[in-house]
Amino acid sequence: PTVLPKNGEFHGSFSLLYYHMTSKGKRKERLRVIPESGVNITFDAIDDGESDNKEFKVNGEGTNQFGIFYINGTATASAHEDDPTFNIELRKRYKQIPQA
Repeated sequence: PTVLPKNGEFHGSFSLLYYHMTSKGKRKERLRVIPESGVNITFDAIDDGESDNKEFKVNGEGTNQFGIFYINGTATASAHEDDPTFNIELRKRYKQIPQA
């Protein structure tokens, strides 16, 4: 890739699938979009000896209506020639709130 991932603040959303019980007792599937803004993400090159910046460790932190969350994962350059994109896999975990 000619353009490497840049650290920064990102905005986006994810879809949450849930079930709703109607007044007639039927279970209906619903989809809700959860917006996220101000998500700070860093990309750190993984040095595998080749130093061609094809793989990055991804870390970040942000908030949404459910609370503070952390994300981590990897960004890997596409294996296809002339494809400047990265495949990104992330996991999200929420900060635990101490029990009183």
